[in-house]
Amino acid sequence: MERLHIYLCLFLIISFFALTIIGFSDFKLAWAQGVLKTINVGNGPLDIEYNPTNNYIYVANGLSDDVTVINSATNTVIKTLKLGDFPNVVKYNLSNKELYVANRDSNDVIVINSALNTVIKTINVGNFPWNLIYNPGSKTMYVANPGSDDVSIIG
Repeated sequence: MERLHIYLCLFLIISFFALTIIGFSDFKLAWAQGVLKTINVGNGPLDIEYNPTNNYIYVANGLSDDVTVINSATNTVIKTLKLGDFPNVVKYNLSNKELYVANRDSNDVIVINSALNTVIKTINVGNFPWNLIYNPGSKTMYVANPGSDDVSIIG
């Protein structure tokens, strides 16, 4: 049993050095991870999206009808955008650097300028928009609308 412990310790030490050498110095084993901080956002957070351009995190809060903007460098809330009725999904469009937020109960998608974090426009879509996906090939956003059994294409 004592040999097993020695071999296990040697394995862990060698693994640590190997991960450090190949560039995984920030890598943490699952058992070593934990909650670093909790950030209060609006009521009923349903979806979250990362903007690699400005390092911001956007949280769709369905029950408070808003989107919380978090600066991921400081992990602080920098703005709350009041939107339509029950924002439930948020997606970032890397090609035009805009954010799209589907509002389930107002049947629309709001487009946000992610540099200024301001609303650009509201686009009416089918009933009960529930999911968004961006197609970089056609530069269009697809919206799944289960309430009207269709898909809206925004371009």
